[in-house]
Amino acid sequence: MRFTLARAALSGIGVMLVAAFGQPAAAQTEITVQYPMPQIFKDALVRIADDFTKLHPDVKVRFLIPGDTYGDLLQKSLRAALTKTLPDVTLQALPYLRTFVDRDSAVDLGPLIAADPAFRTRGDDPTFLKIGTMYGKQYGLPFAISAPLIFYNADLVRKAGGDPDKMPTSWDGIMALAGKIALLPDTDSGFHMSMDSAPDWYWQMMVNSFGGEMVDEKTMKVAFNGPAGRKAMATVQQMRDVGKMKPMSVSAARQSFFAGRMGMSVSSSSTIGQADRNIGERFKWGILPIPMTGDKARMSAGGNLAIIHTTNPAKQKAAWEFIKFATGPIGTTYQVKMVGYMPTNTKAISDPALLGKFYQEHPLFAESAKLMPYLTGWYAYPGDNGLKIIDAIKRALAGLYEGRTNADAAMTEMSDGVQALLPK
Repeated sequence: MRFTLARAALSGIGVMLVAAFGQPAAAQTEITVQYPMPQIFKDALVRIADDFTKLHPDVKVRFLIPGDTYGDLLQKSLRAALTKTLPDVTLQALPYLRTFVDRDSAVDLGPLIAADPAFRTRGDDPTFLKIGTMYGKQYGLPFAISAPLIFYNADLVRKAGGDPDKMPTSWDGIMALAGKIALLPDTDSGFHMSMDSAPDWYWQMMVNSFGGEMVDEKTMKVAFNGPAGRKAMATVQQMRDVGKMKPMSVSAARQSFFAGRMGMSVSSSSTIGQADRNIGERFKWGILPIPMTGDKARMSAGGNLAIIHTTNPAKQKAAWEFIKFATGPIGTTYQVKMVGYMPTNTKAISDPALLGKFYQEHPLFAESAKLMPYLTGWYAYPGDNGLKIIDAIKRALAGLYEGRTNADAAMTEMSDGVQALLPK
């Protein structure tokens, strides 16, 4: 299932920009931008910045050392905030917007939008744009929105007696197949769902897929310990016991899958492009949606937002132009074709020169788009203990993953740990 990423078409965008606007002049205003996970975002962001400077030769974009993960970038940003050295722009995970807004470290984009009439017709998807709001104000523009998916090795599925064209759609069926794959020779694992890079996102995904929620903010009580959450936790134990999931870092699991040694792996749609480049013709692979149960079932959106931090008028103006470009039709085209996120700009989808024909020619990239009607936000925990709450969730899940506890005990540990950290 190999497909080409239409690099010639991407290069053509830059050629058109150079032809229309000429060569860049000397930069007058420099803005600093910091982002997470360079293995995913670097190439697309470099292309975006190159094309942006062709249109805006008076602005220089300088990328700072990226964060290895969303959490790592958050820690870098919080330390920088203490010393008043925040970058002009960062790309933060969706739930971290609340962290910066509550610390007065995110610029309200409302006045910039009000002074920019063209913004209203640039093609933003209203659902995605709402993800960047907090307390009724627009603080971020969605750059890359993703959904979790199950990647499967079609060759291993067939060797284990399954049919890659008729994959099971329930957790019971998926785990039974994963267990058979785990018995094949030269196989590292039948199934994997990494929790080290974004444990809270995957946990929210599981709870939401059964129709549950994380916290009742009216009472400030944990809500994931209800029936939906307990089904989610029991499913995680099923992954371990039936699917033969082994403790493994996200990078190790990804490389195992790319090498053809893992049957199935839950990962963000953002890794579709990376999978295509790394797997090549080594084996055939496909994608399944996460099973959802009940009328209230939803799927947690992942990804990041472009946030402006600078209050310097000249830098803020340049930063606004940059994040508009990065989240606009051309920026969306780069991140979809080169990475695999959902398109946040509708004009890019309808333009044949951008994404008009792309999804027809590259069907795997379209799988995450099918989940758009079911997407819900990546919940941001209230109060000052968001990172500690995520650590508590990670510890409880690790105990279950590593066989030191069971689903009931893990739920008790997680519920008690999170409740103690929520605002009173």
